[in-house]
Amino acid sequence: PISIAYNFSRGEGLVGIVPLDYDAGFSLPYGIAAAVEAGGAGTLYTASYGTGQVRKTNLATGITVDLAGKRNPGYFLATPGSGDGGPAEQALLDGPLDVALDEERQLLYIAEGGSGRIRRVDLTSNTISTVPGSVPLEGQDVELYGLALDPLRQLLFASSPSEHVVYKLTLQALPCAAPVGIAKASTPSCAEGAEVVVDKCTAQCSKGFEPTEVILHCFGGVLTPPSFECAPAPCRAPWGVEHAQLVPCAEGSSIPSGFSCTSLCQDNFR
Repeated sequence: PISIAYNFSRGEGLVGIVPLDYDAGFSLPYGIAAAVEAGGAGTLYTASYGTGQVRKTNLATGITVDLAGKRNPGYFLATPGSGDGGPAEQALLDGPLDVALDEERQLLYIAEGGSGRIRRVDLTSNTISTVPGSVPLEGQDVELYGLALDPLRQLLFASSPSEHVVYKLTLQALPCAAPVGIAKASTPSCAEGAEVVVDKCTAQCSKGFEPTEVILHCFGGVLTPPSFECAPAPCRAPWGVEHAQLVPCAEGSSIPSGFSCTSLCQDNFR
């Protein structure tokens, strides 16, 4: 890993660089995010502050390309939100300092140190936009530096050293529909209701059955995992049986559905 990072920063040992009019060396690289696959393949995203860009490196081939931002010294001020709604590589980024990756939704968030905004690149369409709610108020001195996305992809945290604060931004969430057509599931199948407007669906089954997935996470109108099954619930070993052993069944304290409890008594009892 150290040699890879060294080569990336120096622009050495990389082939097929695109575009070819300059090498893969970064200028003042700050934040990075990676989506790594088995065997070391995947993609590395780097905020190149000195060129006002976010660059993308294929970890398998070493090819580095521009993802967002025109090649432009990061200390040149750009119009806030420049290029929103269009191709990410044609936009102007105002001092990109960090990136955060939502691998599930294929979204990349960019912290702009100069404008104090958070930009978002849709990696599927390669369009860029400004995240609603991230535009500083008039007169507010925001210099975003670090980004972090929570595991459920519902919250985005951004640090502002100039203000000595960390911001919490709630990302726009769409409701999720409770799964339907599940045998032995309750109606609705989520304890939160037929429409889940919070961050999770608590799966529920009919009496005598239990869900194979207890929690389904909701984000952007999509449940993860998308559904569950209701399996026969195990039986608990009987308690309070006089002269029985502490655990009264040889199979243990929980008996799988379809199996029997082999009773165990204290010595001299049967």
